Amino acid sequence: MQHFNAMSIRKKVTTILIIVTGALTILNVGVQAFVDYQQEMQDINKRARVHVHSLTHPIAESLWDLDLSQLNQLMLSLGEDDYIRNIRLTGVNGTYLDANLSPKLNSPPYILDIKYNGRYLGNISYMVDEQIIQQEVLSKLALGLFVNVIEAGIILIVVVVVIGKLITTPLLDLCNVSKSINPRTSRKITLPQGFTDRNDELAFVAQALQNLNNSSRNAIAAQKRTERQLLQHQNQLRHCVEKQTQAYKIQSKLHRILADMSLNILTCNEENVTDVMYGAFEPIGRVLEIDRISIVSIQNNSTLVRYSWRADGSKSSLEDKFNIDAMTLLQRRLWSLEPIIFDDIESVRESATAEYALLKTHHVASIVLFPLIDGQSVFGILTASILHHPKPWSQTQTTILSRLSTTVSEPHIRLKNQNEMTALQAELIETNRRLHIAAETDELTGFPNRRPFMSELAHSTERLFVTSITIMMIDVDHFKQYNDTYEHVQGDFALRYVAQALKQVLSPCGHLVARIGGEEFCALLLNTSPQESMVLAQKMRQEVEKLNITHSGNDPYRILTVSIGVAFQRLDEQPNAPQHLLEQTDEALYAAKKRGRNHVEMANGTKW
Repeated sequence: MQHFNAMSIRKKVTTILIIVTGALTILNVGVQAFVDYQQEMQDINKRARVHVHSLTHPIAESLWDLDLSQLNQLMLSLGEDDYIRNIRLTGVNGTYLDANLSPKLNSPPYILDIKYNGRYLGNISYMVDEQIIQQEVLSKLALGLFVNVIEAGIILIVVVVVIGKLITTPLLDLCNVSKSINPRTSRKITLPQGFTDRNDELAFVAQALQNLNNSSRNAIAAQKRTERQLLQHQNQLRHCVEKQTQAYKIQSKLHRILADMSLNILTCNEENVTDVMYGAFEPIGRVLEIDRISIVSIQNNSTLVRYSWRADGSKSSLEDKFNIDAMTLLQRRLWSLEPIIFDDIESVRESATAEYALLKTHHVASIVLFPLIDGQSVFGILTASILHHPKPWSQTQTTILSRLSTTVSEPHIRLKNQNEMTALQAELIETNRRLHIAAETDELTGFPNRRPFMSELAHSTERLFVTSITIMMIDVDHFKQYNDTYEHVQGDFALRYVAQALKQVLSPCGHLVARIGGEEFCALLLNTSPQESMVLAQKMRQEVEKLNITHSGNDPYRILTVSIGVAFQRLDEQPNAPQHLLEQTDEALYAAKKRGRNHVEMANGTKW
């Protein structure tokens, strides 16, 4: 058994907490800094506008009177504000004054027209120093970051200590107990005293270990009973295999038809529409004035909230799950596949106490539920709730939510159909592969048949590394008389022995031999000289003789023999077509038979 790493859970939880708390801390501080900065900018701009507007009239009056001393005094008064920079007064009469200049500012200037007695006298411009605002916001940001880091560290330490005490240490104890389980000794294990007093998941794990130990003690006896049952069912299994084979042929045909149909409707790419779908929950909830929209999955009568949007911005708790075994009203209405609408949950207070208690716990006043259907069963619920105060559900609300439930169901249905199609296609491919192999293989000898032999012959004439081709045609002498004398079953055995003898000679050399007719075989040899080809042909003929298979109709040998015709072609010369080469081989075979059979003949015209 592998050593149990007691720190693995702590490390994983610690890592997750560090990442999550760090991200939340940065996000929280960043958002707060952005909000503070924007608010500070608004306040300072507003204050600057008020300050400048308050001096606009005195400046206009002084500019009208050309009182430069008073203008300088007013400009200096504006420059006393720490945030106002680059103040410039430009008059139509050529007056130009500035104050509190700062060339490093990149913010846009604010320009105000100066009028007196309805006449335009010029304008005054100024800028707001955003760097001072940024420094103030950063100082607040540092303090907030320090406080958030301290809080996150305290939470992390507490969680790690609690996990070590409640999970890691008991798991180590259970690991040590599990090592003592051995089905051979059938020794009963004893759990530590602490687990008998617990009432949590680890107590169930400990009980499961005890059940496993009890099961292992009964395993040997059950195994013996199973062996006896297997012996009794052996004959039944044989018949079952025959039936299944026939059924498999029928299923293969049906799968081929179904796969052809599925290829017309199967989509190649599955788009991820879940995020888009969930993104629509918020605007739908806002427009329909709904406080909460949730997706609840159902499995084995147990439910779990998979996603929940809440208008108040709160998050769904990990404990938002419930069992619907006792909720008879909910079950009955769900299985009818119709929407469930409660304008006021007080209406079901007496008839559905379990449902009422659950809804009351979550402060639900009005609720509507739409079953999520995959075409066969309910796999979840789309719920929409109004909290605290009951409100009747309008036709618009129920129509939109009904369409939303259909959209929510679509990814589940599409994924289910895609998985079914994928499994069906895999089975179809495997069936086609087996049928292709069976179509090109001789069932009796296991040799390739005529089609793959001819294909290999045609390809060999076009390969760059092939310099010569030799074809041998092997025919069993007087095989028709052999079948008539010894019957076809014995004839099949004889062909198998002959095929094995041919294979022993050619296969070690890498040459191809195929069965192209009833008692006819054909061999293809590449890059082999005529002398080598004749040696191999004679060796095959001799190996068949050594089988010493009785054949009374094959005079004068009285045993099973073969006749072989050989044709050789160099590809660097003018090459013959494969069909012409086969005709030469057939003529050589005819010559071998004419000589009295059990002979090897080379085709006429072959250059040695």
